Amino acid sequence: MALIADAGLLGMGRRLGEARLGAVVLAGSENGATCLNGMPVAPGAVRMLGRLGRLQELEEHPLLARHVAIIRSTTVPNAAILISEHYEESIEDLIFLERLPESAIRNVAGQIAEALCHLHERRVVAGGMDVSHVLVVPPPPRLQQLQQKAGRIHIRLARFGLPLLSDDGRDLATPIGVAHAMAPEQLLAPPPLPRWTVPVKGSTSGRLAPCSRKADVWAAGIVLLQLCTGVVVSQCFSTREWLALMNDVIRDAADGPRDVSLFEGLARSLCEQTAAAGARLGRVRAAYGRLVTVAGECLRLRTKCRPSAPELLQRLKDDGYTREESDEDWSEMSVEEMGRIVDEEEKDEDRVVKSMPIDDVFFLWTLSGASVEKILLDRGVVKTKPPVLAGALVAVDDLQLTGNEEGRRFDAVITTTVLPMTNLREKVRSLNALTLLHSMEATAGRLPTWREGEERLPVVVKEKDVSYQAARMSLLAHLLASHSHLQQAQPALLQAAVAADVPPLRRAGVWRALLGVSPLDGDQFAALDTVSAHTSDRQLEVDIPRCHQYEEVMTSPSAHYKLKRLLKAWLEAHPRYVYWQGLDSLAAPFLLLNFENLPMALACMTSFIDRYTRDFFLKDNSHIIQEYLAVFNHLISFVDATLYTCLAEMDFFPELYAIPWFLTCFAHVLPLHKLLHVWDALLRAETSFPLFVGVSVLLQLRPSLIGASFNDVILLFSDLPDLQIDRILSDTRELYARVPRSCVHLAQRREEGHTMTEYTAAQLRTFCCPRLSREDLIDLVQREAVAIVDVRSPPEFHRGSIVRSVNYPNVDDATMGSIRTLLETAQANRHPICIVDVATMTVAKRFSSLLVSNGVCGVTMLDGGYDAVRNTPALIRVGSGI
Repeated sequence: MALIADAGLLGMGRRLGEARLGAVVLAGSENGATCLNGMPVAPGAVRMLGRLGRLQELEEHPLLARHVAIIRSTTVPNAAILISEHYEESIEDLIFLERLPESAIRNVAGQIAEALCHLHERRVVAGGMDVSHVLVVPPPPRLQQLQQKAGRIHIRLARFGLPLLSDDGRDLATPIGVAHAMAPEQLLAPPPLPRWTVPVKGSTSGRLAPCSRKADVWAAGIVLLQLCTGVVVSQCFSTREWLALMNDVIRDAADGPRDVSLFEGLARSLCEQTAAAGARLGRVRAAYGRLVTVAGECLRLRTKCRPSAPELLQRLKDDGYTREESDEDWSEMSVEEMGRIVDEEEKDEDRVVKSMPIDDVFFLWTLSGASVEKILLDRGVVKTKPPVLAGALVAVDDLQLTGNEEGRRFDAVITTTVLPMTNLREKVRSLNALTLLHSMEATAGRLPTWREGEERLPVVVKEKDVSYQAARMSLLAHLLASHSHLQQAQPALLQAAVAADVPPLRRAGVWRALLGVSPLDGDQFAALDTVSAHTSDRQLEVDIPRCHQYEEVMTSPSAHYKLKRLLKAWLEAHPRYVYWQGLDSLAAPFLLLNFENLPMALACMTSFIDRYTRDFFLKDNSHIIQEYLAVFNHLISFVDATLYTCLAEMDFFPELYAIPWFLTCFAHVLPLHKLLHVWDALLRAETSFPLFVGVSVLLQLRPSLIGASFNDVILLFSDLPDLQIDRILSDTRELYARVPRSCVHLAQRREEGHTMTEYTAAQLRTFCCPRLSREDLIDLVQREAVAIVDVRSPPEFHRGSIVRSVNYPNVDDATMGSIRTLLETAQANRHPICIVDVATMTVAKRFSSLLVSNGVCGVTMLDGGYDAVRNTPALIRVGSGI
């Protein structure tokens, strides 16, 4: 499962425009380190998975390229692939092709300083910035000449934040950035050690000093040096030559003043490469002398003498730098001019794809039949060895591999690979653009319709259909963006829109809306103590590392840390509850959907628990659980009497298997990708919905349960087979719509419109079928959708009975001769069979047990007996029954 940033949840994130998708391979470190407890640390690639969200929070800034996703490689060991926004040209290309006008240098320098300032204010360093990482955002064709005349170039900084992503390079097998962009202190300082680990001999990680803000300023100075001279360092010097040059320049400057700069020494060496470099530097110095001075300040040898990013930005502003957001002023355009622009855009065949958020584009790209890893392998970016040559020499203990380390490494070119988008563009071009446009006046009855039969396809199939997902994401982005308005005007509109399915990239926003969570609901998180010791800490330390470990993100230390904080925050906010095993599994989906927004994850989790598992996490929850299980047992008998009888005869009751189901709403037994689909449907339903899901699971297991022995059934439930989630959802929806609500009545969760007698869990266990409320009986009688069997004595029946009821006082007659046809007709039509007795319902209990044991489904008892409806004239008649 990919992490999704809030920026893309509503489809309001940055649009693709002229951008492409780029992939960078990050080789994780294999240092053989161990934690303090002696266990091996998680691989570097795994550790990086959970840190992307922090960077995505920063990327709404117009000068930062967006990091879209990070994927763990399945082809090569311990490697991650970073997917980012990318553009064809960089400042390096403009310098090399001599297409960068001198008038644009200050503009580019100011944007770089502004981007660094934004990062540093948020305690993030760029790390190894180079001219190849400064991408040029192409303007629309109609604005190209205007920007060239004004000497303005719009840039975006790419491949920033790798120190944060890799824990200052500790999780990478290669250094961050390139040698010629590294500050002297990075090259000369001793290597850092991985945090909380014991290094082993031969460790390869952390070979350079960590990146810092002042190192970013140095890198900015190197970029300015190349801008001023028109020379690309990487194309004139090898790494060895550049390091030798740096060594000579530092030695010459060592005896200089404290604030000595290396700018002049490096510039002199660059000017020796070409005659044009010296001439260009002279012109820049004459026209923008202040800019050259600022570049010199950035390249001071001592870190304390270099300016900070805000100081650098201020000095460039003092020199005349200003950044204009747009070269177009629509307010001053005539209608004709606007029309020409619109007509021009309409001619672009890729206008639909360009108007989509980048996150949506990558999601659709993965559905279009493309594979990032296959592309990297085909292009030689990643080179692997045959498995026979990559095996370890020895495997000891818990498969700890030793020997042939060199053979097990893979080669990767540290470069950005542009991902082809031909397949995606062709599929999106085939879309009708009108399906992506939605009216604010839409109603639940006028929602967009899909191709015939498309909504009835399995969820897994629909999630891989590019056209379907594009249209669904567009619709839900519109509904979520206008939810605050539609919630008042058309509250059922969102419910109707997500009835069929929920697109993965809109799931977080949809869940928030369905749970009624607003941004203000997360405010309490800041006041909760999630750091101090808690009585549940010991159990959390055991459970969290095992929680959904097949999900890659959940294996990362970041996920473990955040899950622990989330659980402790919930426990702190609800002191009357305690930690029960399985609560971590219940919290995991909310964490994954709100990975960088723990306050919102807590708000969603709290709302979910209050609605579906209220009081399940009390220290003494036995009375709550037992009542829930008793009602579940009644529902089994109503839906499948034969299955109920089979389980009851072997004394296999829900207490033996269903507690984890309902305590965690199946989060403890279903894999996450299936659980999310179940909860998509659950959040649209009432609190009794999990009971129907449980029955649907049993129906799918029915062939294995009927006729099985107790031991076989125990083994089956201890390791459930792969369940067909579409069948479960289909059966659940059918049962939820068919079964009367009073049949799943819970004393702790009273529903409006139903008057029911309250029983304890022990009393409920004396029933073998559910009870029917007076209100549900009235509704069923009016619809002629119920068979009513009155088991009172004939005199009582003749004094007053329910319309269309049949008197059958001889409940011990197993042949049921006079009512057999009635029962068979009711079962064929899937109508409930309601047994009417006196208030004590003693005879009704005995007769219902007989019916259920004979395999009669749909059996219920009228709650309160005939006395409950005695004063309902619409139901009562006097005289003999039919």
